[in-house]
Amino acid sequence: MQWFSFLMVLIPIIGANAKDLFSNNIASESSIGAIPLFIGFMAAFITGTLACKWMIKLVSKGNLIYFSIYCFVIGVLALIFAA
Repeated sequence: MQWFSFLMVLIPIIGANAKDLFSNNIASESSIGAIPLFIGFMAAFITGTLACKWMIKLVSKGNLIYFSIYCFVIGVLALIFAA
């Protein structure tokens, strides 16, 4: 069920980004070419998918102590970098 939610949101996100890219002509105004943008998109997609898979596996085990430690560390890092 988790994958359905993840996959369901991909189509609107991709569509909105494609609409912005083509309607505002961002690609021609940017100094970054289409290939680096595509590589960046694919890298973000793959790492995001792996991170979601890892988090779902971690949380579904019911061992939430590791998840709470993760949240604490990320929260502390966010506060440090926000200051």
